[in-house]
Formats: sequence, structure tokens, C-alpha cells
Amino acid sequence: MTIDPISQQIYAHYTLGVETDSRKVRPGVIFFGLPGERVNGGDFAEAALAKGAVLAVVDKPSLQGKAGIVVVPDVLRTLAEVANLHRQTLHCPVLGVTGTNGKTTTKELLRAVLASQYRVAATEGNFNNAIGVPLTLLSIPRDTQFAIVEMGANHPQEIAALCEIAEPTHGLITSIGEAHLEGFGSIEGVAHTKGELFAYLKAHNGLGFVRDDDPRVAQEAERVHLGCSASRYSLAAYQLTTQVAAEGTLSFSFSWQRNTFSCHTHLVGTYNAINALAALHVGHYFNVPLAQGCSALEAYAPHLHRSQLLHTRRNQLIVDCYNANPTSMRLAIESFLQIPTSGKRLLILGEMRELGDAAPAAHRAVQAQVAQSPEVEVWYIGSQWEKLSQALYFPSTPECIRHLQLGHYSDGLVLLKGSNSVALDTIIPYL
Repeated sequence: MTIDPISQQIYAHYTLGVETDSRKVRPGVIFFGLPGERVNGGDFAEAALAKGAVLAVVDKPSLQGKAGIVVVPDVLRTLAEVANLHRQTLHCPVLGVTGTNGKTTTKELLRAVLASQYRVAATEGNFNNAIGVPLTLLSIPRDTQFAIVEMGANHPQEIAALCEIAEPTHGLITSIGEAHLEGFGSIEGVAHTKGELFAYLKAHNGLGFVRDDDPRVAQEAERVHLGCSASRYSLAAYQLTTQVAAEGTLSFSFSWQRNTFSCHTHLVGTYNAINALAALHVGHYFNVPLAQGCSALEAYAPHLHRSQLLHTRRNQLIVDCYNANPTSMRLAIESFLQIPTSGKRLLILGEMRELGDAAPAAHRAVQAQVAQSPEVEVWYIGSQWEKLSQALYFPSTPECIRHLQLGHYSDGLVLLKGSNSVALDTIIPYL
């Protein structure tokens, strides 16, 4: 990307990292006062300097000339340029990870496998957008041996823009499905945007890890003519079979070059088998033995409300409520019904957001799927769901919590699945 000389001058002061929240500033960092919908971070520039920031980068002309303050036209653009300058100092593989479903889980599994052999730095949480990717890059130590950068998108050309900042040498698309249709307009829009990662790799002599059992991922690799710049994997190629343990966790076995491997994970959901295989395949490409990779996956404990198994005093919870779209919702319900239990089952489903005009049909499809298992109790949360006589309906999560406060739910296997903004995680203490 084109770098402004001011960005180069700012990066010359980079030693201990950057910060965009003035409350978290520590001595030695560069503060970027990003403008927001309600507050302009530039208003806190002087407070950040008082806490020890070496520079404060803002877009407020009224602060021009004040010691330690750099005024730029676009703070976010400057942050991206500074991050790209830091990227030039990293002499290691940089793996970009995107996809509709599973990208954060896959990123964490990749980190676990590769960290068994290398010094790995990776996106924390889901810092995967125009702000998160630059912050991720600027957090990577220069002696890192492998970097993993998660990339999210909700509109066309966003992955392409993130690639210009992160300059991945390798890339992986976990899946392509229906999500953020409000911004993309169609599933084809989703596919082409995710495919921007493969297009960047093709143009810059990189390598893409192509999941052949997702037709849209494979089609994107073909569309950009990835060709010999691809390393392909699939459940079939590894002859992978899954099992669900008595406690509901995922185990799987696979074969490679006449050797058979078994892996017993702490993940919930058979749909996570492909995410685990992606981590093993990438690790194997970078000389992590498959047996070593399996050991790393077995030691990994899910967190961040993704595919988590939680035991409370009253219930067994499957917590998968960080995100939801039609594909992930369907897979989560299918997996939930496969978990053995002698007790009752409860689905607590939050609405799926950012689907645009496709939302009504998507929610009806989920309700039709659930109707195939009439023995399962269902609670729906959010205005997108149709009110059905055989299910409880709550307009919002706080109203569901009030229901639980009136009478505890006990001795059940419970799935919590919905978009993050529905805040299903706030229900957990009441279950």
C-alpha cells in the first residue's frame, strides 16, 4: 500500500505498541485517537500523553502544533499504514484466515498446533476488521516465527483492503455461507469477497489452503486460477470419521500415508472436525508432525463462548453464542441432537442478525428444522422469530432471564445459539 511520509515518521517512534483507548494507555505507546459515532478519540489526546504516550495521532486541526500531537486527515488510514510498515519488519509466514463460519475457532486451533513448534502470534479474540487487523499486526513481535491474522468482512472489497495491510503469504478460507447478506447482497457477494484472499495470494506468489469439500471455497480457488499455488484438504482426503463422546465432546480419527491417528478434543460439535483438520493440514505443511498436532488439539480448551461445554450446578450447557447465521445455526442444532443424554433437551435460540431481506426465510427454515424434533423444548429470543404455540418466545434476552428467575431450569442439556448482539451469554448464570 502507499505510505504517507507522516506515517513513516510516526512509525519511527514505535517501540512498545499502540493503543486506541486512552484509558488503557501505558508509557511508551503511540495513541491513535480514532473518531467514533459518539466520541472522537482525539478529544483524549492530551490525557493519553499525560499517561506516557510518546505520540497522539488525531484528526483535530485545533490540536495542530501541540507537543506530541500529530494531526492527520484520516486516523484509521494512518493506523493501517503504520501497521503495514511494521508488517515489513516481520520475516515469517503470515497466514490470513477468513470464512463465514469457524474462522475464529480455526485460528485458535491453528495457533495451538503451530505453537507446538514455533513462536506464534495471532489475532486476539476477533480483532479482525479495519481496526482490529492493524492492531493485531502492531502487536506481533519482530522475532515471531509464524503469524496468524484473522480477517472478517461484511461488505465487498473489505478482505482485499485487509490483505493490502497484512500482506499474507498464505491464506485459508474456512467456509462460505450465508452471513452479512445485508452488506453483501447475495451468497455470490459473500463468496467473491472471501475469495479476495485467494486473489491476493495468486497476485503475490502466495499459497492458499483450499477446502475441497466446501464447493464455494473450491470454486473461488478456481475462479482466481489459484492452480499450483494451492494446498488442498478435505474430510474425504484424510478419510476422517467423527465420534461424539458421552460428555458431548468431539473425537475423530483419520488416515494419512498409511498411518491412522485419533484425536479426542474438548470441542463440542461434529462441525468442528473440519476446523481441526484445517489446523492439522496447515501444521503438517509447515512440518508439524500430525501426531504432535493431535496432541496440541487435545490440549486446547475452547473459550469465548464458541463450541464450549459448560457444567453448571443444574445443567449441562453447549455455549455457542458468539455468532450465528443460517449455516452455523443449522449445524449447531444438528450437532446438539447427536449428543447422548438421558435427560431433557432445551434449545435457546437467539435471532440471526445482519441478514437483510433474507432474514424472515432464514428464521422460518430454522424453525422448520427444529419442528422435526418435537421432543426438544425450544425458547426463541428476538423479533425475527415467528411466535409458535409449541415454543416459548421472548422479545429480548432480559425477558428470558426474568422467566428463569421465576423458576429454575434444571437437569437438562441446553444449547445457547444466536448472534452475539443478542447477548445470550448473559443467560448463563441463570442456568
